[in-house]
Amino acid sequence: MHSDARGLAEAASQGNGDAIADLIDLFYGKVFAFLKRLTCNDADAADLTQRTFAKLWEALPGFAGRSSLSSWIHSIAYHTYVDWRRSNHRTEPRSPEWWADRRCASPAPDEVVLRKDLAAKLYASVDQLEPELRETVHLHYYHQIPAAPGAGRT
Repeated sequence: MHSDARGLAEAASQGNGDAIADLIDLFYGKVFAFLKRLTCNDADAADLTQRTFAKLWEALPGFAGRSSLSSWIHSIAYHTYVDWRRSNHRTEPRSPEWWADRRCASPAPDEVVLRKDLAAKLYASVDQLEPELRETVHLHYYHQIPAAPGAGRT
C-alpha cells in the first residue's frame, strides 16, 4: 500500500489496480460519512459515494495537486451532492422550521465532543472518591449491578 496519497493517486490514474483499491480503502468511509451528514440518509449517501468515485476515476488523470487529495475528493463529493439536489428539484427555499424537522438522527460533531468531555470529567470525579465509594459507583453505574437491599442506610 502506498503511504503517500499523491503517489497513490498517480499510480491509480495510470491503472494500477492495487493503488485503486488502496485509494478506495483510504477515502470511501470518509466520503460516505461526509455525504451522510449532507443527506441524512444511508441509501442516498451510498449512491452518491458511488457516483463520486465514478467521477473521481474520470477526473483522476487531471489531478494537478494544487490541493490535498482529500480536499479534491471531497470537492467532487460535494459537487456530486449539489448536482443530485438540483436534479431532484430540491433547490426551492425552505423555512428554518422545515429544516429543523429534518435533522440527521446521529449526533452533531459538537454534541459528540461535548458528551466525551462530560464523560471525562465525570470519570475523573469518580476517580477522586474514597476507594469504597468509588467501587460502589463503578459496580452500580458502570457494571449495572444493583445495590444490596439496605445498603447505604444507617
